[in-house]
Amino acid sequence: MVKLVPDPREVLPFLEKLLPLLKKAAEEISDPEARGVAERAFNTLQRAQETTEARTADPAAVKSLVTDPVGECCGYDTIEPISEYLTAVSCSLTNSRNFEKNRVASSFQ
Repeated sequence: MVKLVPDPREVLPFLEKLLPLLKKAAEEISDPEARGVAERAFNTLQRAQETTEARTADPAAVKSLVTDPVGECCGYDTIEPISEYLTAVSCSLTNSRNFEKNRVASSFQ
C-alpha cells in the first residue's frame, strides 16, 4: 500500500487504524501466503511510522509572515480576520503539499 503513495507522510494519519488491523490479520489469517502479505505490510507501515517525520506548516510562523505585509498595505485598524484567513489557506495548501500556481491563486480569490 505504501508503494501506491508517492510520499510516506501521506500515510501517517491512517496508521493508528491500519497497524492494529494488519497485526491482527498477520496473527489470525490461516492462509500462510495471505498471512505473509499481512506481515510484510505491517512491517512496512511500522517502519514508515518510525522513520517518517510529519511535516506541517507552523500557523504561528505563517501568521507572523502574513500579518506584517497585510497590515502595511491594507490600512485596516484590525487585520485579524484577513491574516487568519491567509494563514489558514497557506497552512492548508502547505500541509497538502500543493504548490501549483493555479491552485494557490484560486484559493486566494
